[in-house]
Amino acid sequence: MPRREESVRGVRPVTRHARPVAAPAPAKFPSSGTRGGARVRHQSPLARALVIFGIAILLVVSGTLYAGHEQVRLHQLQYQLQQEQSKFAFSVNNVSALSAPAQILAHASSLNLVAPVTITQIVAVSLNTVVPLPHFTSPVAQISRTLR
Repeated sequence: MPRREESVRGVRPVTRHARPVAAPAPAKFPSSGTRGGARVRHQSPLARALVIFGIAILLVVSGTLYAGHEQVRLHQLQYQLQQEQSKFAFSVNNVSALSAPAQILAHASSLNLVAPVTITQIVAVSLNTVVPLPHFTSPVAQISRTLR
């Protein structure tokens, strides 16, 4: 089909001039899409998902390792506590053995502090049982408190 000339009819042809392209104003801060003047390639959704999944796995593994390390430290502290409690119980046992009536009697008699006749140990009884008063073999001198 031949091209029709519009000027033949008296209508002036419309000429379109290309608009001049203005340069964009420089940004104060670089945009997130550019890095050092070069545009960053857009990643596919699968690649983004894999990166997010990898970061999540890394966080989970590092958190698990940290929690495991703290569990080991807790176990070590519990072991140290048990050792200290064992030492304390041993020293309490040693002190209570030194304060036993037989030990006191042995030391007192070696220093000539008392002249005991016999040692009578009272057996363990219920708190409801009435224990009789002790009987002394030698008379005890009563001294007034004001004369001391």
